[in-house]
Amino acid sequence: MRGIVVGVIVGLLGGGRAWAQTGAAPVGPGYTLTDLLTRADAGGANLDLVGAAAGLDAANARLVEARLGRFPILALAGRLAYAPLKGYDPAASNGGEVLGQVVARLPIYDGGRLRNAVRGAELDVAGRTLDRRLLRRELGASLRTAYAQRLADADLLALHRELFETARELTLVARSRQRGGIGSPSEVARREVELTAARADVLDDSTRLADGERQIGLLLGFTEQEPFRLDTTGVEADLSRPLPTPGDSSSIETQQAALDLTVARNARALVQLERRPLVTLDASAGWWSTGQTLIERPDPGRLYLGGSVGVTVDWSLGLWGVSATRLAAGDAAVRVAEARLRSAERSRTVAIVTARAKIDRLRRVEAIQQAAYDQARVAYRLTLAAQIGGGATATEAFESRQLLLTAGTALISTQLDRRLSQIDLIRLGE
Repeated sequence: MRGIVVGVIVGLLGGGRAWAQTGAAPVGPGYTLTDLLTRADAGGANLDLVGAAAGLDAANARLVEARLGRFPILALAGRLAYAPLKGYDPAASNGGEVLGQVVARLPIYDGGRLRNAVRGAELDVAGRTLDRRLLRRELGASLRTAYAQRLADADLLALHRELFETARELTLVARSRQRGGIGSPSEVARREVELTAARADVLDDSTRLADGERQIGLLLGFTEQEPFRLDTTGVEADLSRPLPTPGDSSSIETQQAALDLTVARNARALVQLERRPLVTLDASAGWWSTGQTLIERPDPGRLYLGGSVGVTVDWSLGLWGVSATRLAAGDAAVRVAEARLRSAERSRTVAIVTARAKIDRLRRVEAIQQAAYDQARVAYRLTLAAQIGGGATATEAFESRQLLLTAGTALISTQLDRRLSQIDLIRLGE
């Protein structure tokens, strides 16, 4: 029994590494953050990204269609008419008509409408591209959040596992002391209660850790039978990348606001362009036959070959009053977009400054809490060793354990808060 007590005391005083060094390490091979982002992009596992890619393809097709408007429009036209002579005055009716021709139409002057349409299609492509970037950024933020939560869950599991191992060792000591006649049944019962509570904490942490990983795997297209594990290697390095400053390039939100402003200006310009005339060149070539009745008169009639060239001018002068109203609405839309752009830029600056200040504060708090945890851990082991030797009461040991648990959970919470703040700041720079 004395050997067991001595061994436990040595183990408590020189116990293994802290949970902050062991809890974050993944067990076995797993998927890194880069692996999952690549899978979501290339494998089509994320349906939102698939839909965004399809929308971008459609926008590119509309852009090609808009650019084709500068080329002439070719069409084949034909007409077959049959008019029975008995239904009309034979002197006034030609009896039938057959027409076939090729028609070409080319805008000579459109007042800039074509350029405006192409510009609108280009802006649509740019908007769809930003939408896809936004979805990918949010997916990356969600995955980074999952990895940060995984680190916190693993650290909490390691802390509870350390307390469980200590409780198991102390339970063995209490039982040995009772068998040796120097312990009491109440001490054994108290140790067994602590051991049961510690075992429940470990089970709860392990289940939460596994459930979190399984949920992420299912969302990314992994089956329940497919092995899946998050590999947290490199997460801290990813979160510790150079964080954005207010003077860095704009975020997706500010780019979207700037794009909305350009769209509003393009729509306003179209209202002005619609005041200009539209001049179109029309040309046709073909054959035309008349003076026949296909059923009653087999005479094919006379065949005419030829063509025509014409110019069409379309100028809607009567819509100027309507366009003036639309132009005023377009001016208002431009002012709204300008205000939203300034608001987005200001909000981004405020968010970056606030997030950077919060991260700096959390890092200072984290350093203090890390020192407090280290001290609580040493005090806990010394108190347990003293209790085994008869120099500390069970109440002191329990208070020391609670102090260690409180310091550990506070440190884990601060680390998680700091990582989540870094994720928010990374979002502002992407």
